[in-house]
Amino acid sequence: MKLIIENGGTKLDWVLLGSEPIYSCEGINVFGSKNDISNQIKQIFPQDVLRLETLCIDFYTTGFNSIIDRKLTQIFQNNFQDCQINIFSDMLAASRALFKYDVGITCILGTGSNCAYFDGFKNNIITPSLGYLMGDYGSGYDLGRKLLIEYFNNNLDQKIHNSIEEKTQISQEDLLASIYASRNPKNYIASFAKLVKYYENEPLIQDIIKSSFLLFMEKNPYQYSQYQKYHFGFVGSIAFYFKTHISNILSNQNIKAVFLEKPIDSLMSYYLP
Repeated sequence: MKLIIENGGTKLDWVLLGSEPIYSCEGINVFGSKNDISNQIKQIFPQDVLRLETLCIDFYTTGFNSIIDRKLTQIFQNNFQDCQINIFSDMLAASRALFKYDVGITCILGTGSNCAYFDGFKNNIITPSLGYLMGDYGSGYDLGRKLLIEYFNNNLDQKIHNSIEEKTQISQEDLLASIYASRNPKNYIASFAKLVKYYENEPLIQDIIKSSFLLFMEKNPYQYSQYQKYHFGFVGSIAFYFKTHISNILSNQNIKAVFLEKPIDSLMSYYLP
């Protein structure tokens, strides 16, 4: 039996191939301790799944590297009774969900951002993924950060300003201090992207949206040679809910794109004959 797991920045989706439904829960922090990850696995998967015999697991995750591969392989083998485990990047999940065995340029726009050229079998890096401190253009974090900069500089329309205060329930000074004191500010800052979406028709917010996605394109997929001749595919909540804005930018280059909110649905069809 095949177990498919897609572990994103904030959410995890899993399904036993050939059965329903798809289950969703809080994502696994692959950089956490082995004990913490083991506890999460035991909370996510019921005992009858953990005890399945001859189970093949394909685990797609953000933060993938060789160290994470070895670490997670050991943890899964310790927690599942009888499993073969394959660890892949979330980029490969996106590419397989979008293109299956065709070629194309895959973009992830969620809490963070990333892109690659998919040759039908593997991803080829276009530009390095630099994380939220040095990259993540076009992500939820990037949109939230740009909105908060305008908020702290008192450049927002009063109704948008008030909406942020209603969300945070603290002063500007305390909000700024809490962000810098946070151990993981990325997800919190990214949560403000919902307000960017809500006020997307306001002129200043439109500038934020356009600049964020245009910079993502210029710094990432547009760096690939002859990018205009390839199909583009987007995965992630930010890409899905801002697809009209993204499509408008791509139309200037005569590029059409497909958008998926979650890769798990289309990823299942990749495995089917």
